[in-house]
Amino acid sequence: MVEGFKLVGGDASNETTATRRALLEEDEDGVVTDSVDSSKPTEEDKDEKAKEEDKDKRIADLEAKVNALANSLVYSKDHGPTSSDKEAKEWVMNPKLVAGTESRLMNRKFESYFDCLHSNIVATSKTRGIELALSFFSRKGAVSKKCKKEVAGAYAERFSDIRTDAELLEVCGGDGEDKLRGGDVGKFCADVETGLGLVFRCLKSHKEKLSKDCQTLVTARQVEQAEDVSLDTPLALMCEEDRKKLCADTEWGGGATEQCLKDKRQELSTQCKLEVFRREVEESEDVRFDGFLAEKCGTDKEAFCADVKPGKGRVIQCLESHASDAKFSAECRATLDRRGVRRAADWRLDYVLRKACSGTVKKLCGDAVKAAKAKVSASGGVLECLKSQLADENIEDETCKAEVQRTMVTAAKDIRQDTSLTLACRDELVKHCKTVEPGEGRLWTCLAANRRKVSKTCEDKLFTRELWMTGDWRYKYGLSTKCASERQMLCAGVPAGSGRVVMCLQSKMDHEKMGKECRDAIAEDQRRSLDDIRLHEDLSKSCRDDAKTLCTPVNPGEGRMIKCLREKRQDIAKPECRAALLRAMMSSADNYLMDRPLAAACVDDVEKHCSDIEPGQGRVHECLREKESELSPACKKAEIELEAVEIEDIRLKPRLMEACQLSATRLCADIKPGNGNLLECLQSKAADDGMDPKCAKLLRKQSVRENSHLAFNLRVKQACKSQVSKLCNVEGDDASINEAAVNATVDPFLCLISKRSEIDNKMCSRVLNGSIKRAFVFYNLGTEVTKACDDEASRFCGATEESQRFQAPGSVVGCLARSTEHISDGCWVTLSAAVDEKKVEPGSIAEEVDVAMSAAIEAEIERRVENKILATLGDHITKHVDRIKGSINNEGSIQTALGHVDNTANYVAQLATKVSELAWMVFLGLILTCVVSYLALRRVFTALAKSKGVGKPAPRVHDV
Repeated sequence: MVEGFKLVGGDASNETTATRRALLEEDEDGVVTDSVDSSKPTEEDKDEKAKEEDKDKRIADLEAKVNALANSLVYSKDHGPTSSDKEAKEWVMNPKLVAGTESRLMNRKFESYFDCLHSNIVATSKTRGIELALSFFSRKGAVSKKCKKEVAGAYAERFSDIRTDAELLEVCGGDGEDKLRGGDVGKFCADVETGLGLVFRCLKSHKEKLSKDCQTLVTARQVEQAEDVSLDTPLALMCEEDRKKLCADTEWGGGATEQCLKDKRQELSTQCKLEVFRREVEESEDVRFDGFLAEKCGTDKEAFCADVKPGKGRVIQCLESHASDAKFSAECRATLDRRGVRRAADWRLDYVLRKACSGTVKKLCGDAVKAAKAKVSASGGVLECLKSQLADENIEDETCKAEVQRTMVTAAKDIRQDTSLTLACRDELVKHCKTVEPGEGRLWTCLAANRRKVSKTCEDKLFTRELWMTGDWRYKYGLSTKCASERQMLCAGVPAGSGRVVMCLQSKMDHEKMGKECRDAIAEDQRRSLDDIRLHEDLSKSCRDDAKTLCTPVNPGEGRMIKCLREKRQDIAKPECRAALLRAMMSSADNYLMDRPLAAACVDDVEKHCSDIEPGQGRVHECLREKESELSPACKKAEIELEAVEIEDIRLKPRLMEACQLSATRLCADIKPGNGNLLECLQSKAADDGMDPKCAKLLRKQSVRENSHLAFNLRVKQACKSQVSKLCNVEGDDASINEAAVNATVDPFLCLISKRSEIDNKMCSRVLNGSIKRAFVFYNLGTEVTKACDDEASRFCGATEESQRFQAPGSVVGCLARSTEHISDGCWVTLSAAVDEKKVEPGSIAEEVDVAMSAAIEAEIERRVENKILATLGDHITKHVDRIKGSINNEGSIQTALGHVDNTANYVAQLATKVSELAWMVFLGLILTCVVSYLALRRVFTALAKSKGVGKPAPRVHDV
């Protein structure tokens, strides 16, 4: 028999208490003789004293039997079968097994009968085997409900007053007789009055500072205390009326009463709410401290977290990490969900976060802490502060940072664990998302889909969360789950944070390993981020200053800020902003949905003309542009404005860039994209052997677009701004040129061509001729620029709608140049801009590689010569003026001064004459050079023709 029972009143042979007698009297009618003693303790022929002694003996025997059974029940799960009545009864009634079990527990000295009984019966009630086992011991109830109640009451008394817990006092108290004044009790709780469980509460609050043995025992007591609220005296007292009113039907044990109080939190009194909250804070440390959770998740703990050491929130985190596993029990998952929702309301309920961020909270969230202390529930205020500080990159402690990130990832999965957002959007969740099952980001998706219908308070909270999401893809639950495998395959070495993973995934959207589900998720995320620059990590950081300088009046949202930056791209100061804007424009060029204003303007046009076109690779843009004349004015304007920007960089034309990538590497390796340079180089090399046929085909289409509107012809637009204003009644700025492309009867580009002879700007004239030449090189029937030669191109050069798709670049213009004697005057007027002389083959296209650049150099030379002449002239004039002044000052003669003026005027006239003579000489030299070149070329072609037996070039169709 286990020794040491003292609480009830000493040994059975010496003292009998009223409690023991009552226990015996209650059990007399139901005692099973083979379970206790074969003798009859109720014979009437014994005297009263003998009867009392016999009762005491029977009580002692009963204690022995119950203790033996209780001790053995501890091992019933591992050592004793309880699955059937037969097996359990055989094990319980087997003296050898019971004796063996008793011997294993002899090392522990119980301070009382109730200590033993509670430790070995009540603790094992979680397995629900105790009632079955006891029924085998005595089917009439050898241990009655009253007995159990007595045990519960005795244990409640022990937790109420440390003086009744000899073991705890021994380990945590002092060495002398007055143990309350020594040890950890004296050190930390000397001023705490005994009774009402206050000393034990004090020890719990200082547990991390306690000695190891005391800390271990306090933890063990907390595990026991989790059984029932009656074992937590302050909680029991403060919640007594609430328990009677709301949870009277709950049974003792398993944390059932406490859980009932938690479930009816809103109906609790303030005092009870505070005590329940205190218990929740304590329970956050160890899953075993929450009796209800420990019972519901016991099986899952053994299955998934058996190797995890209890304490410091480790088991809870382990269980939560496995909650989505297929074999995880629904009962435990539901319990964890409720616990997670409650934990989100107050950071103190998250043990790991509380320990990791205590210093950070004091430093950064003082106001939120004060507000939390003033409330029973803080409504997530401190946690909201921590998230905001993380987003602003103010948290320096890496451990705290990781824990805050963990909470944000959890909240992204289930917004019920984001208390602040849930409270702000409570009505919207009920109205729009009532049927949506929580979890896996579904509630967030529902709110986002109904964004235009929610209140401003809810919208503000949603937007704040979106701002936080821009920094880390893990906060975007839908994206992170749908792209988990792609992240591992395509962006494995990219660390999370600063939008790096999202940018990597965006750059891999066309990769063969990119799944459709992930690609769609990336596109949707990208579309939303381009709606508002503040949600775009790359743009918001790179363009903060430029946006403030250039677009301050613009209201962010709906793509307005990005559109403003695009329109003022030439004024952007920071290179990193230009690069970020280019990446954003590449996304818009790839998928029309990424351009919010354009998508809104073209929604009906897309439905009407391009509904069967899958967005991506610029396909919808191309479809709309092919139907330009049928588009609505708003959509046409949006497309023209976008295409006018795309001509500046070939990277903004995804299909052209993809088709010409190899050709660009071969033929234009030294040319960098930007300012139309790479596109112009490729056009100049269109007839080269290294040109990819697919690239040449798309370059032909691009040439057609360039010559349809001045807005799409970068070089002419840059060089002829003043001439457009002068000759075509259109302002030379981009906005006016774009507007003319939408509304003008005659496009400014065709106006310039028709008035070529009136252009007085050499750069403009030369660039315009170069553009006309490219139109002839990529000849396309019906193009306005070359339309005058369509008849000749068809008759002499075999150009047809079908054949022109396969004709080599430059073949038609070469044919027309050799057929000049047959072409009309109207055709020749246009063709003359592309060739140097009738019947002479045009020079190679490479001669026009960068017409604008050549013209710019020429203009720069003119400017420098002119400045030099003016400077020289100015020097001479200054000298003569000085002489005039000197004459006036020294001689005082007006006549002398006027003489100097006459001399100066004569000098200027002489200089002007010399300049004019020099100009004529240069002009005559150029004419002479041209004549010599013409005669030399004529002799060469004549010789070649005679050597081939041909008198003169004849009309022919180039190979196609």
